[in-house]
Order: sequence, then structure tokens, then C-alpha cells
Amino acid sequence: MVRLQPWQWVVLALPIASIVSFVLIAAGWQIHEWGVSWLWGVVTVLLVGWRWLLVRWTQPALRQVEDAIAQVNQELESSALAAEGESAGQGVIPGNAAASKINQAEAALQNVLQSAQSDRPFWEDWPMFWLRCQELVIAIAQIYNPDVKYPLLNIYIPQAYGLIRGTVDDMDQWMQKLSPALGQVTVGQAYQAYEVYRKLEPSARKVLQALGWAQWLLNPVAAIARRASWRYGSRANQQLLVNLSQLLREA
Repeated sequence: MVRLQPWQWVVLALPIASIVSFVLIAAGWQIHEWGVSWLWGVVTVLLVGWRWLLVRWTQPALRQVEDAIAQVNQELESSALAAEGESAGQGVIPGNAAASKINQAEAALQNVLQSAQSDRPFWEDWPMFWLRCQELVIAIAQIYNPDVKYPLLNIYIPQAYGLIRGTVDDMDQWMQKLSPALGQVTVGQAYQAYEVYRKLEPSARKVLQALGWAQWLLNPVAAIARRASWRYGSRANQQLLVNLSQLLREA
């Protein structure tokens, strides 16, 4: 696969960035010439409303999780009969018992997801995320082995290997799908980009603050609209991060 150098990405992006910048500057200049600079205030309010709609429509719903579980229920019901029969060392258990355990596992999943809705985004609190994963695994293990002292360890070695092998196979599929994008950046380059971001963030914040003060002189209407909607815009941005975190956590 061809890997482009950073300067090549810059060269490819430069024409598009130049065209977009020219259109924005020309539109802003023409709006100023027409004397309708108050339109920027309307645009600011519309963007805040758009973000709130995005927040509302992207709120994670447990119904989506239930739909996803329903799609694999047929496979679970057929495999649970054979798996539990092998684990017990006896004949296959009745189908209604397997379905009951599957329903209990679904309830355990929903309980963990509901408890996790108030957690911080998992990229900010990895220990809590892994704790929730552990809670789910332990809850399901107790459903299938309620009378065993160590239900989480009540699994045969071939079954444990099957879980590991299945996890590796799933990861291989993800890597095959994501390799065209992930193959363009090394871990070191990603970390260097993060370091550059941390260094430039304070300066960029000051520049944006200066532009905000300048807007009070150049376009007071837009500045008032931005100031009035700042609190709602910040809350919308925060809620979008919460929704994204919950969607990824559910996945």
C-alpha cells in the first residue's frame, strides 16, 4: 500500500483549503459591503440550534442495543444448547432454559449500560471502562454458573481458547478494514501530533480570545449572538462528547 509523506498530504490539501478560504473570505467581504453583517449573528444561532438537534438525535438509546442483541439471538439460542450441554457433561438442556439465561444476560447488559451512562468518557477514565466490562462478564458468568464458587473460572480450556481465538479473529477483521487509514500514520507520528497540539493549544486559545474581542468592534451583532449562545453551545458540545462516548461504550 502506498504511504504518503506528511508534506504530500499538505500539498494535496492545499488547493481545497485555498478554495474554501477564498469562498469564505469573499462571502464575508460581500456581506460586509451589503451592510448585512448581522447575518453572522443569525448563523451563530442557527449553528447552536443545529448542534442541539444533533445532540437530541444522537442520544444513545437502549432500544438500539436491544435490536442488535435480537439480531444475534438466533445464533445464541442454537449455540447455547450445545455449549451448556457440553459444560454440564450431560444431555442438552431444554430450549426454554437456554432462552431464559439469554434473557438474563440481556438484562445484565442493559443494567451495566444504564449504570455507565453517568460515567466520564472512557478515553478519560479507562479504569472505570474496564471495570464496567468486568462487571458485565462477572454478571453473565454468575447467570450460567450460579452455584459455583468461582463462576468466572468455570470454563473449560478449549472454551477459553475459543474466546481468545475469537477475539483475535475479530481484531484481525477490524485491522483489515482500518489498515488503509491506520497504515498512513505511525504511533510516533500520532504522539508527536498530540504533543504539538498541547503546545499550540494555549496560543490558539489566546488568538481566538483576541478575535472574539475584535468581533465586538467589527460586528457587534454577531458578538452579542455568540456571547448569548456561548453557554448553550458549550453544553451542546459537552453533550455530543457524552453521546459519542456512550455509543462507543455500547458498541
